[in-house]
Amino acid sequence: MISERQLINPNTVPTGTVVVSVEVEATLEAVWRSLVEPAVVSRWFGELSAPLSQDGNARLSFGDGDFFELKAISLDPPQLLRYDWRFQGTGPLDTINWHLQPDAKGCLVTVSDSEAGRTHEAAMMLREGWLDFTKRLVEFHATGESTRYDWRRELDVGIEIERPVEAVWHALFAPEAQPLWLPFNTSLQSGTEAVVSDEAEPRALRLLDVEWQPCEQVVFKLSSEDWDQPTACKIELKDHLTGTLLNLSHNGWEEISHDQAAQLQQRKRFCALWIDALKSSHQLIELPPGNT
Repeated sequence: MISERQLINPNTVPTGTVVVSVEVEATLEAVWRSLVEPAVVSRWFGELSAPLSQDGNARLSFGDGDFFELKAISLDPPQLLRYDWRFQGTGPLDTINWHLQPDAKGCLVTVSDSEAGRTHEAAMMLREGWLDFTKRLVEFHATGESTRYDWRRELDVGIEIERPVEAVWHALFAPEAQPLWLPFNTSLQSGTEAVVSDEAEPRALRLLDVEWQPCEQVVFKLSSEDWDQPTACKIELKDHLTGTLLNLSHNGWEEISHDQAAQLQQRKRFCALWIDALKSSHQLIELPPGNT
């Protein structure tokens, strides 16, 4: 039974911060190990590249292409843990705080996730994710069994760019600029064959149903003779703090094949491709005029 409590008055929580508390039937020391030791973290959360250590760095991976890069780690065992992380190594910087304290059932665990510029809508969506993760932590300690999810069907990545939306749009989505950062050898045009930049199969995809909303977003589909159904992509630009948040989603993996291994393989493949694309977009924006 999960008991959710707010240790912080919701009226005092800054905009963009998510706070979730759960009761875990385990000692502080046992729960602490499940936050910092790779062998235990892997049973309910993800694969840690190394034990968490003061001022260290680590990567938390989920086996489907998703990961967080952890930095500025601070520990006060067995009660306080703090770190900064970026989703896919490119997303906005989030600050994660874990607070453990003993209670009648074992341990009350409170996690907070803060990000400058996060909207209320985004915070509510993220809250659902943290409720799921903390539920898995509770169930892991209750049963001793692994509670990890297999893989996430949605694919989404983002990057912050210190330029206004209109400037980013014109720099990245001019026809001649698109092949310089997108993982294809062509600009986005309906009916065009797009050769993917890696060596994996399928390499040749067909662009379908490309729809533009200038300075806002472009949506399109990618089809292949090897896939049962096309996948759906959206690249979106939003005002964010002093610049732009460039977001990309690519979904429909369950429809490309009846083989889950094939679904996961393509999901991991395109996750890496889109991360590289966002990094390239950032580099392209930062280049002086005439050096592209």
